[in-house]
Amino acid sequence: MKATVVIASPDGSPIRHRDDFLHQANACDADVIAVYTDGRKARAELFTTRNVRELPITQPAAMLTPYLWQVGIENSSGDVVVLTLNGLVPQPGWIAALVDSYATAEAKVGALGGSIAPAAGVSLVDRAIALSRYSAFLPPLERTEVHDIAADNASYRREAIACCADLIGDGFWEPPIHERMRANGWKLMTEPAAQMTHESTNGFASFIRQRLKHGRRFGNDRRKGVTTGWVLKYLILSPLVPLVLALRTLSRMRAKGRGPGEWLSVLPLLLCFNVAWTLGEVLGTIAPHDAAASQKNNGMVS
Repeated sequence: MKATVVIASPDGSPIRHRDDFLHQANACDADVIAVYTDGRKARAELFTTRNVRELPITQPAAMLTPYLWQVGIENSSGDVVVLTLNGLVPQPGWIAALVDSYATAEAKVGALGGSIAPAAGVSLVDRAIALSRYSAFLPPLERTEVHDIAADNASYRREAIACCADLIGDGFWEPPIHERMRANGWKLMTEPAAQMTHESTNGFASFIRQRLKHGRRFGNDRRKGVTTGWVLKYLILSPLVPLVLALRTLSRMRAKGRGPGEWLSVLPLLLCFNVAWTLGEVLGTIAPHDAAASQKNNGMVS
């Protein structure tokens, strides 16, 4: 199966470990599209086995990662689209695992997701960020059907993407897109061999802003399907959400053999990140808005 790998660089920085991505892509005869933004304008490059060239693209509605993925998907040509994020490091055989596994998978497997772990030797902040984002996808994984995968390390069949075309027009946001895929009979599976590590980020303040923005989008989307009574109950209980999220991270870490000492070392940071997410979720719940327009007007980057 022909594949296109889409790498989002939401801070506009050059693709780290570019040679690793291109070496694996060349071995699989895959194209690579990198989409960058400086917060005001996006650009994209297409890497093929023959050359590198700038892609003419339609400016995305906003500068968040899901909109950069949207640009990459709209310019992709592969039977399978692989998504990832600058700052993640592909392990050997990563692209092959996310593409070749479809050959032996059921016909209705629409997406495959791999594991993400903190890279060795990263700072405490970067370790906390990785655990905050990816605790549900820590290795080892078993090959099984799941409710969600991390799009930061995932591949999607073209046919599964097609049933979400209207949603992707507003950015590749995982919760509604995965929900649509499942509703259309597509299965989401984990792929243990597709492994990445999370290396580095832009730091504490940048991640706090990202949690706030993504939390607001999540609250905004969820508000559309709930009653006023549910909203009131949520607002009453919302002060507990940061602690509940931190305890969920602990449970996931322990299930993967990680001791409580590692969790305690990052707990203050986890709580800060979770407070930012919860604040965004509350804002999105009580004041639904046009997320794309708001993010564009505020120059938000994630």
